Amino acid sequence: MNNYNEFQAKPYFEYLLKEYLYPLFQEKGYKKKGTYHWIRLNGEIQIDIKLKKSVYNTKRRINFSLCIGLSDMEGNLSFYGWQNDEFLPQARVAYKRENHHWNGWYLIFRANEFDKLLNDELKIDLEDYIFPLLKKINSKEILSHIVSKGKEKNGNLWYIPDEIKFE
Repeated sequence: MNNYNEFQAKPYFEYLLKEYLYPLFQEKGYKKKGTYHWIRLNGEIQIDIKLKKSVYNTKRRINFSLCIGLSDMEGNLSFYGWQNDEFLPQARVAYKRENHHWNGWYLIFRANEFDKLLNDELKIDLEDYIFPLLKKINSKEILSHIVSKGKEKNGNLWYIPDEIKFE
């Protein structure tokens, strides 16, 4: 019998949440706001991180992405990156596209690919890129710069300038 047909993604997803994401977010000072939602204050900025599951998931395949929101405490400034790519260097995104067939979603679809997803993708993205970047965004001035650069570059708010990502 084909093992691929027997694969169930849900236990792997639950393991990912319970054994990696929940402890990691707690260690980084985030409070759990919902099953897939964490929140943290960083200076003058509130950080919201939501894990978004695809509507096209099946028993054998779970796609998920991280939606990250930044806002000041008064709610006057806000930035929402609906894809992880907004918080990753372009070289990392290119590497993921070439080596992991990255399309903006993390994918659990085979047991023998799960360790690669966890160790080569998610851990590196969060611990080496996303959390260090979010730590830098701690004032209204920085958030205002992000919002104005996003409008200037894209006409929207979904852009973090390289000088903030890589300074």
